[in-house]
Amino acid sequence: MPHHRMAVRILIGSDGRVTESQVVDITVKDEWVRDCVLSVVEEIEFSSPKDGQPATVVWNVPFY
Repeated sequence: MPHHRMAVRILIGSDGRVTESQVVDITVKDEWVRDCVLSVVEEIEFSSPKDGQPATVVWNVPFY
């Protein structure tokens, strides 16, 4: 079982790049951890959505 968790809502643009990210649930108290995860998420390049429209996903990040 994870000791802590964080859920991040990610908006993926039609080109596969992250256009917005937001923490929607978190049990980690350290703001540095939250900021670090968000900065990494914003650098991820996903495959372009199949229908060419922006897509929203929620990524659940466990911390062990």
